[in-house]
Amino acid sequence: MLDLNLNILWTFIDIIVIFFILKHFLLKPVNDIIKKRQDIINKSLNEAEEAKAGAEEFKNKYEETLKGVNAEADAIMEKAKTAAQKEYDSIIELARNDADTIIKNANRSINEEKEKALADLRLNAADMVIMAAQKVAEKSMSEESNRKMVDDFIAEAGDRR
Repeated sequence: MLDLNLNILWTFIDIIVIFFILKHFLLKPVNDIIKKRQDIINKSLNEAEEAKAGAEEFKNKYEETLKGVNAEADAIMEKAKTAAQKEYDSIIELARNDADTIIKNANRSINEEKEKALADLRLNAADMVIMAAQKVAEKSMSEESNRKMVDDFIAEAGDRR
């Protein structure tokens, strides 16, 4: 039995020696590889978090810029509307001034034509009065001859026009 116990003891010692040898030559490199892999994974996770933070910062800057651009676009639109309204008002004022000028010119022309017509009418009336006076002077007038003379005068005046 002692032989058996010594075999067990030597087997146990062999297992322990093999364990330390395997641990030194096999487990240590495997653990180093696992540690390196874990470091790479941790580094990748850190880089991903940094990239995410950078993307979030970029997104915030983009949103701020977009708000600024929208505010600027609104200001430009308001400025354009104001300029367009001023241009519209200017055009309307110019049109009103032109219309007033045209109306004044038309009124002046009408007054000139009216004055000319009145002058012609006065001249014609004067001619008619002179003509009537000549006829009266030519004839001694009776009521019947007066009527005939007025009728002739009216007929002659109507033919002249």
